[in-house]
Amino acid sequence: MAARGQNIEFTDFTGGLNTSDPEYTLPVNKSPDLDNIVILDNGFRKRNGDSEWNSTAMASGASAVTGLGYVKYNSGSEFLTAVSGTKFYSDTGLAGTMSDVSGAVSITAGNNNLWTPVKYGNLQIWFGGAPDAPFKYSGSGNAASLGGSPPSAYTGFAANNRVFALSTAANPSRIYWTIVGDPEDWTGSGSGNADIAKSDGDSLQCGVVLGTDTALLFKDNSTHLMPLTRAPFPTYQLQSGVGIAGRNAYAQVNGEVFFITPGKRMKSTTDGVNFKSYPNDINDLFDNINSNRVAYIQGIYYQAQDWIVWVVSMGTSSTNNYCIIWDLAHECFLRCTTGFKSNVLALVQNRRLFGGNYSGKLYEKLKSTVYSDASEATPFAIDGYWRSPYKNLGEGLDTTAHPLYISIAALSESASTLDVTTGFDFAAPVNTQTFTLAAAGAQWDVDDWDVGMWGGQNAIILRKYLYGRGNLFSFKLRNATASQGFTIQGCSIRSRTDRARRVFTGV
Repeated sequence: MAARGQNIEFTDFTGGLNTSDPEYTLPVNKSPDLDNIVILDNGFRKRNGDSEWNSTAMASGASAVTGLGYVKYNSGSEFLTAVSGTKFYSDTGLAGTMSDVSGAVSITAGNNNLWTPVKYGNLQIWFGGAPDAPFKYSGSGNAASLGGSPPSAYTGFAANNRVFALSTAANPSRIYWTIVGDPEDWTGSGSGNADIAKSDGDSLQCGVVLGTDTALLFKDNSTHLMPLTRAPFPTYQLQSGVGIAGRNAYAQVNGEVFFITPGKRMKSTTDGVNFKSYPNDINDLFDNINSNRVAYIQGIYYQAQDWIVWVVSMGTSSTNNYCIIWDLAHECFLRCTTGFKSNVLALVQNRRLFGGNYSGKLYEKLKSTVYSDASEATPFAIDGYWRSPYKNLGEGLDTTAHPLYISIAALSESASTLDVTTGFDFAAPVNTQTFTLAAAGAQWDVDDWDVGMWGGQNAIILRKYLYGRGNLFSFKLRNATASQGFTIQGCSIRSRTDRARRVFTGV
């Protein structure tokens, strides 16, 4: 049988992660196994790492960070604030020093006693804890109890010049609100409260403001709409059977609310009435989230990467240890199995992502030019990789593939390597070759004028010659070395296929 060959191109990686479907059926732009990467319009790269924010742990390093917030007051002063153990901390001017400003505020320690910061005028108001009494912080001096006999609520939000508090231990279905213009008047004319589907046995989990005059209220297994134009505020049940996993299991993006259900699935809505479901590409991963920990899922919109970030407790973990990502730009799932051991998350200056861990430390995530995770144990290395599905390179499973070589277009790096692993038919042995990503010439801002041959960060071609045959072929591109990154622009496999001879027996 004469040999036939063709080039098989891999230039589109925007299908993201698919761990649910059989590999052989996947399109080549999807991966059955990827970790710690960023999908680009044309290629992919290793994600950035994190750096330690506060060198001295809060609460002597013995307690989890249970609340994290950022506030910028009208004066322009900025603060990163956090709850850890029984204390409240503030970092004035984002200097990397968390100072104890608890004052006389009472805080109950516990990993799961999560706090919610609410910005109202020149105050940052905190709800949550066990639940504990809410407190306020003005950026000057210590924190103090919120005045006006407010409810000790689990969470809250601000809208239309009022503060709203949701769910207390005694009344888990109740929402409370202040008078107009005063966050410390919970009893005057115009204040009030309402019970949301009190008889259903569920708790009111959170409220999300849609626009400026409507709030979407989530319970465990239902959603409700509350117009905020005039008190007392009416509520309307929108959906029964569609609720939220926990008080922080949502992210809002330009009026669209993404959330995780108690059944461990991602949905979204723009109006609270119609709910969008998402592909089943990683349903097995969602199913593996610890069912006892769904209430502590953390969601956030990371604008710099256009990602919805979900931090979850995977498997039997009793803490958040895994990150599932919905890539909005490419409408696909990604994951980071390391680097996101965060109990709480916060967005700082609308573009910097921070996580609070379980030992009193804060870490700035996905930080530019950082390719190691300070939040992980030594040696901090990020294992970033993308693997192709096992695919036949010819005309069907009756074709035996003899790929000749794989060519990889990558950006040059000053000091990085790339491991290229290939294999056949889901089985060992596999073959790995390590390539340098250093360019042959000097790079801009690295060598001197009239000394080096200038090359900049150009694309380079790596070629790995292949040995073996099989019906299905797969390759993996990886770097697991600390302080090294890589960017892949595309791959091409030169194949040579022989049609396997079929032998039939019987009549």
